[in-house]
Amino acid sequence: MCNVKNFLAAMLLVFAVTIFGTAEAAIVADKMPLQCYVDHKVTSYDVNSGQAVGWIDAEVDLVKITEIYSNGVARGTHPGRNGTVERLFWARDVFADTNYNNRPAHIDHYQQVYRTPNSNATIGSVNNEDVTVVADNGNRAQIIYRLDNGTGYKMGWVPSSVVADNSNKANFQLADYNLTSPSDHQLRFTGRLWNANNYSEITGVHVYIGGGVGAGGEFIGEFRADRDNHRFDHTMNVPQNRSGSQLVVIYAVNGIDAKELDRRNINVFGSSSSFDPIWPLANSHTISVLYNYSVDGTYKGARHFSRYLCGIDMAAPEGEDVLATESGTVIASYYSTSSGFGNMIKIKHDNGKVSLYAHMSARLVESGQRVSKGQVIGKVGHTSAKYKIGNHLHFELGNSDDSGAAGDPWKEYFKPKYGNIFKFIEAAAKDPNR
Repeated sequence: MCNVKNFLAAMLLVFAVTIFGTAEAAIVADKMPLQCYVDHKVTSYDVNSGQAVGWIDAEVDLVKITEIYSNGVARGTHPGRNGTVERLFWARDVFADTNYNNRPAHIDHYQQVYRTPNSNATIGSVNNEDVTVVADNGNRAQIIYRLDNGTGYKMGWVPSSVVADNSNKANFQLADYNLTSPSDHQLRFTGRLWNANNYSEITGVHVYIGGGVGAGGEFIGEFRADRDNHRFDHTMNVPQNRSGSQLVVIYAVNGIDAKELDRRNINVFGSSSSFDPIWPLANSHTISVLYNYSVDGTYKGARHFSRYLCGIDMAAPEGEDVLATESGTVIASYYSTSSGFGNMIKIKHDNGKVSLYAHMSARLVESGQRVSKGQVIGKVGHTSAKYKIGNHLHFELGNSDDSGAAGDPWKEYFKPKYGNIFKFIEAAAKDPNR
């Protein structure tokens, strides 16, 4: 009975290949041939008859995958009784997650790669390499990395911690705070030790430079949060000659379990940092509207519908790069219908200021992501849920409020720097205060 089932399964497998063709799974199509091991005994099938003709021994047989078909069938070679044989098998028996996480990661230190998730036998190692994460069970992650000779790829397992997704983790570049050598400098940490996991018994925050726990980081100090509201406001010295290093903040739960703090819950301010925003468009220098409307309602110039702000409309062609005006953390990235801003992004900068970018055709960064001054964060467009507008970037920069970023970026930052090199059109040309 078992042989009948195996035969039928194999015939369906071959039939599926015939019907669906040979299109490879797009996730891994560019990473062939791919060498790996399996963590359990896997049945293999003859490529012509479809019959079950052998198996792949777990942690023993080196498998070389040459194709993965769109229906989940894999083709490759493995050791047989009389040498290497070419067989078909199911991709689900090789990949821990056949949805393929396909997340890029970088391992910046020497790390052994293990054959299977539960084994200490190694398939090789990586050292300062880019890898692709295709599965992650929280303990170990299945990765694909390039062979040293460039003839293909290997797939194995590493500790999840070495390829952790840090998009929302508290990783900061000291260089962003303009901490210049050789003097010591201070960083101020403010925030709240609370996240989706509801860790409430916090004993302290540990600060590392150059990497986190187990990643070669240098411990530089610790501080504690208030036990009742879990908030903290602490200033710490940074060692000399470390201005280009990465700062990693972790927190300890009950003094035992160390977890990296979500950076959306923490603010960092450098005592010697300067705030020098740049023009947020790559090529265009045309101002179509200067919005000058004070908080007390006194008219100063053009009014932006019902909002009281001092923002700028910048005329530019669709698709032009939108740049982060200063380094900071993205606190919003979404399509706004209520404001009419369409695709909009807000960045909270290291001195607490907030910049807003609206009407873009594309957003290239996500909430919680750390961005650098001049980084491309979006593309100029004309998206709006309320208004018919032409291509332009609506920009605000100032102190954070519920509406956007109330401030006067032209008067405070851009006019002193750029003077009269900009072109003014429409409402901006009528503004006597420009």
